[in-house]
This record gives sequence, C-alpha cells and structure tokens, in this order.
Amino acid sequence: MDVNAAVSQSVQLQQANLMQQKDIAVMNRAMEAEEAAVTQLMEGMPEASGNAGVQATAGAAEALPDNVGTLVNTTA
Repeated sequence: MDVNAAVSQSVQLQQANLMQQKDIAVMNRAMEAEEAAVTQLMEGMPEASGNAGVQATAGAAEALPDNVGTLVNTTA
C-alpha cells in the first residue's frame, strides 16, 4: 500500500467521522426543539382536576336538543 492510498483512506475515515458527528448534533438539536415545544404545550394546558371531565360532559349534554343522542344508527 503506498502512502497516497493510506492518506486517502485516513481522510475518508475522518470525513465519515465528521459527518456522523454532524448528524448527531443535528439530531440533538431537533430533540431539544421538540422537548421545548412539548414543555410549552404542557405548561399551556389547564390543570386537571378529578371531576372536570364529568362536569364538562354534563354541561355539553344539557346544551343539546332532546332528540340528539337517543338513536343509534346500526346500518352504517
């Protein structure tokens, strides 16, 4: 193996290593951005209490007309 081939192979390995490091850095940045977005979404959500869903459902049912929700379409 001559010197040029050895140098060429060494440069190729260094380039591959550098590309892999770049890919990892980009992936880490993307994961950090996703984490920040999820944190922001979770902080914006209202606090959940034990019977909040029951109260919301009851309020929604009271607002509906009497004929809504009384029949089930079984032929669909």
